Amino acid sequence: MKRALCIVLTAILLLLLLPAAASGEESDGSSKRDILVYARISDGSKDSTDDQTKTDPGGKSDPGSSKEPSNPAKGGGSSSGTDPVYSVELTWGNMTFDYARNSAEPWSIPEGKDENGLAANEIQVKNISNAAIRYRTSFAPADAKYPLTGVLTAKKWNDEAVPCQYDYAYLPTPDEGDNKLYKRHIDHVFLSVSGTLPSSLSPGVVQVGKVTVEIVPDAEG
Repeated sequence: MKRALCIVLTAILLLLLLPAAASGEESDGSSKRDILVYARISDGSKDSTDDQTKTDPGGKSDPGSSKEPSNPAKGGGSSSGTDPVYSVELTWGNMTFDYARNSAEPWSIPEGKDENGLAANEIQVKNISNAAIRYRTSFAPADAKYPLTGVLTAKKWNDEAVPCQYDYAYLPTPDEGDNKLYKRHIDHVFLSVSGTLPSSLSPGVVQVGKVTVEIVPDAEG
């Protein structure tokens, strides 16, 4: 099943559909999406973890293909001269790490890629708007008892690594110049996790955290 989400921000339409008062939150012009992160726990070494079945955790990390509106975007210019319409496609791997409890380095990423060509720890951010956008990511443990740290780094079209955690990363519209040809409007974000899970957790798959992707219009567009 494809793990994908298309976030659409259309300023006037969404202002009518999702007023801030109705949602109970003050709109800041951003759209946020949480992606769940899992660990496949084993009591042995990494070799014993590799021997376990490599399947998605019951589809828990796979909400399927969906489209949903987000809060209205503020500002942002348009390369086409029309009103900006923001649409960003997120696609991610199964976000399931291997955790070998008795290993000196317990965290590892399963080898291989899924049907979308993504690694297990990979999130693709694709701007299909008619205007530039910015985005940033963050990681939060699923439980205060999990002293985990998640580091997120974006890889650009030219393999340049750029920060996208706490700082906003820039994605241009695919409509300008040769952006679409060179895929400059697409970033690949990779998550690494460190820390120790409680010994009380039984072997198996458990949710250990979430990645939040926040998207805003480019204020300089």
